[in-house]
Amino acid sequence: KSMTLSPTAGCVNCSFIDLFSSYFEGVTNSYSTNGELHWHKDKLQLNGSMQYNWTDTTSTNISQIVGVTGLDSATVDFDNAEANGVKVTLPGAAALADASNYYLTGLHNEVNQARSRDFNGQLDATYQLSDTAFVRSLQAGVRVTSHFMNTYFAYRDAYGYDGAIQKQRSIPLALFPTGDKLVTTSLAANGLGAGSFYHLDNYALMNNFAEVAAFLQPCADPAA
Repeated sequence: KSMTLSPTAGCVNCSFIDLFSSYFEGVTNSYSTNGELHWHKDKLQLNGSMQYNWTDTTSTNISQIVGVTGLDSATVDFDNAEANGVKVTLPGAAALADASNYYLTGLHNEVNQARSRDFNGQLDATYQLSDTAFVRSLQAGVRVTSHFMNTYFAYRDAYGYDGAIQKQRSIPLALFPTGDKLVTTSLAANGLGAGSFYHLDNYALMNNFAEVAAFLQPCADPAA
């Protein structure tokens, strides 16, 4: 029903408890056109129409994983009535309240692009043969339909090293670009007994990604 977890002895800045924050931004533009043709002369009548619709969707997501030093245990209750399910309690309230205890263990960025194109066309011709005969007219028509859609998806992940903390996969948030824009997230659900936690401003990360990428590039080599 429940259990308490503790980090391995000697673990320094290891990722015992990870806190996850994610930000999503998307834009969709849709357009629709329609044209009609009606022409009549003597016994021949033509009616046609055309519809062309297109949609472009782009979205981007940035997610971060942060760890906290000073969290020495975590209790998991798998059947908690208050949370209506699983509840995780982190006793290290003082550690969570100190922003200097937080470090980045992972950064994820993904981009999606979708395009859709639709074309529908029809043309009908009616020829009047007689006003009194059994067969009074002939009618013929053509229909053209085309649908095209493609989707592009790309993502990248970063796990940085830093010599100041034993070259482990962690970077103090204060040393990271946009580290002066820390925000807190308070969880409305009862599933986490921590209340709130610090993390980098995801919106600032997204809008300063060139600086973020330049900062992470030397971290690709643990010897750097």
